[in-house]
Amino acid sequence: WASLGLMYATYYMCRYNFRFATPGMQSEFGFTTTQIADVIAIWSLTYGTGQLVNGLLCDKIGGKRSMQIGAFGTIFVNLLLGLAPLAVIGGALAATTRVLGLPGWDPAFLAIAVVWLVNGWFQSFGAPGMVKVNAAWFRRTERGTFAGIFGFMIQLGQVAGSKLSPWILNGVSLGILVVAPGQWRWLFILPPLITL
Repeated sequence: WASLGLMYATYYMCRYNFRFATPGMQSEFGFTTTQIADVIAIWSLTYGTGQLVNGLLCDKIGGKRSMQIGAFGTIFVNLLLGLAPLAVIGGALAATTRVLGLPGWDPAFLAIAVVWLVNGWFQSFGAPGMVKVNAAWFRRTERGTFAGIFGFMIQLGQVAGSKLSPWILNGVSLGILVVAPGQWRWLFILPPLITL
């Protein structure tokens, strides 16, 4: 249970990294505050919908498997955002929107919005998985204690993400790995490696 709880805590490092990356995205791509808010809103709607749908799915596949799907999905999506050439992804998505007759969107914005939307879906596997594990592994009289510990794990992940992200943005030197200051893409590379 402790390993599952710690893994779930690291989900938050792969969620709150976005807020620290937004100044870099705005500087590089010229995104407005409204565009960033739109991405966060899209993420929130996807996450909330995913909680409902993935909760039902979790009942079928089990809590541990649900959490693993969420973890591997958020690892993949974060690494995609950190490593993939966003112009290529966005160009393909923009071409698709033109073919479908939808309004033309900025390719970089479209890429980040879609990738982050998918992250919201994978993130939504975590809480139903933990609830399912708690229900299966603990008696009713113990569940309140473990729900409290679960809440602590969430806060631990938020604090870790809030401390790790500025550290990465200030520049990191880890042996042979050197990250220059202000490299926002590394916010989507190092935290998912911790989740892994």
